[in-house]
Amino acid sequence: LRIADSEGLRELHERGKHSIRRSTDSEAPPTLERLTALLRCERPIRSLLVVPLTRDGRIVGQLDLGELEDDPAGPFTSQDFHLAEAIAAQISALVDRMRLQELNRRTFRQFAVLHKIGDYIQATDDLGKVLRTILTGVTASYGLGFNRAVLLKLDEEGRLVGQMGIGEVEEEKARDAWRTDVAQQVDDFEHYLERLERGKIPDTTLTERVRELRFPLNEEGLFLEVIRNRKAFLVDPDDFDQLPASFLTAFDPNSPLVLAPLVAKKRVLGVLAVDNKFSGAQIRNELIDSLMTFASTAAIVLENKRLLQETLSGWERLERMAEAADALASGDGTADILQRIVVSAARVLEADGSVLWIYDSERDN
Repeated sequence: LRIADSEGLRELHERGKHSIRRSTDSEAPPTLERLTALLRCERPIRSLLVVPLTRDGRIVGQLDLGELEDDPAGPFTSQDFHLAEAIAAQISALVDRMRLQELNRRTFRQFAVLHKIGDYIQATDDLGKVLRTILTGVTASYGLGFNRAVLLKLDEEGRLVGQMGIGEVEEEKARDAWRTDVAQQVDDFEHYLERLERGKIPDTTLTERVRELRFPLNEEGLFLEVIRNRKAFLVDPDDFDQLPASFLTAFDPNSPLVLAPLVAKKRVLGVLAVDNKFSGAQIRNELIDSLMTFASTAAIVLENKRLLQETLSGWERLERMAEAADALASGDGTADILQRIVVSAARVLEADGSVLWIYDSERDN
């Protein structure tokens, strides 16, 4: 049941006021009939006393007390109202405490899994697996639980380039994929890793779309604002006009999304974009904080891998230069040395081939 289905109910809740829904009211019968069917009541509900459950100005639920037709007790009295509100206050405190406990348990579970993900992405050298695992941590039910995610890398020319995406564009495909994950036990991280190592994780629609995605940073756009401020932004659909058209076409959002920077060692590596397009789940501040924590960890791992690769490439180049020096030292004549220089230059610079042209000063060519 949705609060919006009952006329004026949300406004009463926000004011902390109870309300009565009677079968004789013009708007109440559909709601009462649905409740009668849902609760499998023996007789139709004649009236409903609705009391909001509020905590620190937040609506956490509502308490419904129903009166069935032909009930000899008669209609609710003012004394019933006061008693129901006192009971509701106790329930509100209990519900709030239970939600906090569940949030803490969920947070601990998330961090335990994210720690395992961090260990894995540090241990593997396959960048594709690293990126896929990072986004799995963002989207999986045992991770942060977002419906969809894409990772964009900031290149040397100041453009954002799509690196990896996980998720669907159409809801039916998304729900089919979730059902498949459960059936194949991919909703468990250890089983996921087993299938990933065997190459059994299929691409999604966003995986394919993101590969073609690249766009410059607009001076007025939200992506640039995220990179400049190095903070996550929750973007409402009303502000989608501040996002690049190519991104909107590829990602196809219709609900609030979060843009989170990937920052390591004071350097922005890129941006994570996530949303809950299909579940419609609200993106709370606590979840954004968890996303930023995970994004920071992932960025540090990616930066360390980049630095390691640069170091290894440097050593390989030094080895090729040493080999070239040895080759030059062993040459017998000028022509032989020149030939060795040309071959060595191609190797050092990783070129497919090389040609040496000697300028003829007598002919001026």
